[in-house]
Amino acid sequence: MTDILCPWPYAAKPYIQFEFDVDRLRIYLTFRHPMDQSVTPATNLFTVRVDGVDKTPSTVAWKDFYRLTLVVLNIPAHPARVHCTYAGPSPNLRINWQKQYEPWWRILCNDVPLDWEHVLDVDVDNARVNVNGVLAQTTKTITTGIFPFILVDDCNILLLDCSGGDITINGLSGGVLGQVIFLAKLCAAVQDVTLVHNSGIPPQKFYLHAGGNETLTGEYGGWTFVCNGSHWYDISHARHV
Repeated sequence: MTDILCPWPYAAKPYIQFEFDVDRLRIYLTFRHPMDQSVTPATNLFTVRVDGVDKTPSTVAWKDFYRLTLVVLNIPAHPARVHCTYAGPSPNLRINWQKQYEPWWRILCNDVPLDWEHVLDVDVDNARVNVNGVLAQTTKTITTGIFPFILVDDCNILLLDCSGGDITINGLSGGVLGQVIFLAKLCAAVQDVTLVHNSGIPPQKFYLHAGGNETLTGEYGGWTFVCNGSHWYDISHARHV
């Protein structure tokens, strides 16, 4: 079967990341559409600029239908800036429906940690990310006091240590649509941990099941809330007990 190559190149740019490994770089190019893996572009079509020095990849290989991997050797240290240039169009870099990618000039590559792909498996076809290992969320510890609100733009778990005295929380701030947060009481001390329902103080209020304040005293326990972008709604259980 003869290839029918479209004369008009495809203008969209890929998303590009780089990973430093001892003495080399792996450059990951992620395209918007499934690519034709029956052909592979030559190494000399790519220029990787590493801290101002231009280098040609030693290998180019397809990882899957959306991702192309370049390897650049003889990198002495973790670079501060990496750019990638493609000198297309070429019939060997094309979408499944045969459109060739047009050239791009020095796209800045995003730095990713070494072995990130062994931890995160991005399943593009099924729109999901699989985590290989333990998924740990950022925490913040709260101790004695009355809090008008607590900023949670950088965490998903609040650890409540009331061993030194009562804790009262009126609400939160900094939450975004779809964010889930867990509040966990760390001890069975006799001091209270109280959440205030529908307080007029915080930027983002708590809406608790029974429509009133809730307190844990002398026991472990906690709450789960989801944010609608404005306030926090108690989803700790199906109905108030």
